Amino acid sequence: MDKNERKELMSKSNISKKVEKVLEFEEDFQNRIRKQLENIAKDKTNVEDGDRVKDESSDMVVCVRIRPRHQEEIDLEYFNVVYSNSKNEVTVFDPAFDVRGKVKLVTSNFGVDHAFGPEKENAEVYSTLGPEVVDLSLQGGICSLLSYGQTGAGKTYTMNGMLEFLAQDLFDRQQQCKGKINLYFSCFEILGDCLTDLLKTELAENDGKPAKSLEILEDKFGKMQVKGAVEILIDTPDHLKNMIATAAGYRKTTTTFKNDRSSRSHAVYRIRNRYKRSRSLYLAP
Repeated sequence: MDKNERKELMSKSNISKKVEKVLEFEEDFQNRIRKQLENIAKDKTNVEDGDRVKDESSDMVVCVRIRPRHQEEIDLEYFNVVYSNSKNEVTVFDPAFDVRGKVKLVTSNFGVDHAFGPEKENAEVYSTLGPEVVDLSLQGGICSLLSYGQTGAGKTYTMNGMLEFLAQDLFDRQQQCKGKINLYFSCFEILGDCLTDLLKTELAENDGKPAKSLEILEDKFGKMQVKGAVEILIDTPDHLKNMIATAAGYRKTTTTFKNDRSSRSHAVYRIRNRYKRSRSLYLAP
């Protein structure tokens, strides 16, 4: 779908009439947003950076990454309504009109552990989240990176970046341990109630046979295991990156309103490290 087709569809969407009216009063809304952000900044001047106190007892870290405007949105002169006003808070402005048709701005603030604006690169996101994940996994823990959001929000872009830095980080740690860590990679696709091994899909395609669905079973220790999954010993960071790219190439995608290659399934990239005993690291983009 080209840019013009997508712009035409956007103009015919259910909210297009509201957007048109909002754009008529863009200057008013922009001024209100600017004043709100200035007030928020003033309120935070006496608060130390990183003002939200993280619950140290929690095993979960919640992050928000704000995507930049798509080119079609820029062409249609849509303006930003979502901002990260600190390292751990996101503000969402909802342009609206009261019963008399007067302009009003509904403001919502959301506290998170980390908030990344659209200007932040993958390297900064990883430096904030990745090292702690790697450290815990090498200590015998099981860690997950889960990406959740709308179609076209940048989930795949973010997770591909995380995986690229993670691959290098893991092998750097392996060298520090004098090669005593073995890294194994496997990848699954969840589509409806069907679980498919994306690495086995490649093997089946080369053999001209359809790939079979996998089974998820519970072992005697109460742990969930994927029966019959292909697991590959990884030799180098580039080897891992190539296997990730290969597996991703077999995911089900389609053209949608917001994305030409939108993932239609959930993918789980699993990296297991073995050092004296089995340890696992799970990644779910």
